[in-house]
Amino acid sequence: MAVTVGASFAAEPKSDWAALNTLAPGDQIKIYRYSEKTLRGRFVSHSADEVTLETKSGGMSVQRDEVWRVSRRGKRKLLLGALIGAGAGALAMITWIIRDEYEDDVVYPIAGTLLGAGVGALFRGYTDVYRVSKGRKRVHVRHRQNSPRRA
Repeated sequence: MAVTVGASFAAEPKSDWAALNTLAPGDQIKIYRYSEKTLRGRFVSHSADEVTLETKSGGMSVQRDEVWRVSRRGKRKLLLGALIGAGAGALAMITWIIRDEYEDDVVYPIAGTLLGAGVGALFRGYTDVYRVSKGRKRVHVRHRQNSPRRA
């Protein structure tokens, strides 16, 4: 049963604009637009027609029809990194104990935890909150100016 529950969460469609309801004010987000560069900032609000964020240059609203993807910066990877680091450090300590090379190696799990937390903090990726389904994605074709051909 746990497998079906996990699978149903993974299969949840992200193409519904209402998925932006999961964002909290202040969340770090990226907004990918069709025509211009990607925006990074803190989520402020959204409506049926637009999403508003606070960027370094000030507040900005982006129309829904210009957005093809919205992603939120992960929060849990710091804890996950610390746990993985602690596990790696503990494994290193157990290896030294088994090999009879134990010399007060309590430092390994501590160092592993700190290293794992640092790596987790550095690599907090973004997860998609909203993404236009492939059938609805607008295609932009950039046309080159007619230029003389080189021989």
